[in-house]
Amino acid sequence: MNWFRKENLLNSSFDDLTTSSSTNFFDITGDWGRERQFFIHRNYGSCATDGGWFVVSGKRQDCAWEKKGVYPVFLYTKNGFNRNWHTGSAEPADRMIISVGI
Repeated sequence: MNWFRKENLLNSSFDDLTTSSSTNFFDITGDWGRERQFFIHRNYGSCATDGGWFVVSGKRQDCAWEKKGVYPVFLYTKNGFNRNWHTGSAEPADRMIISVGI
């Protein structure tokens, strides 16, 4: 489970996501209490100030930004940078692909 960590990041489609980026979550388990996995997140505060890059939101969807489909909902930010989820930057994805290089 520890392969999905910021220090293992080689490259990213997000322009501002590197091993030195400020994050409060970057792992598979994420925020288990809120059912947010594969969570790459920058800041918490409230639903209106949450921001980050990517999340898989489970059945418990506390914030309006998580309610963009039937769970699990794959949400990401467009335009290559972390964004505030609440202001409309959280876009649902059809699928998630993980590519592991050796």
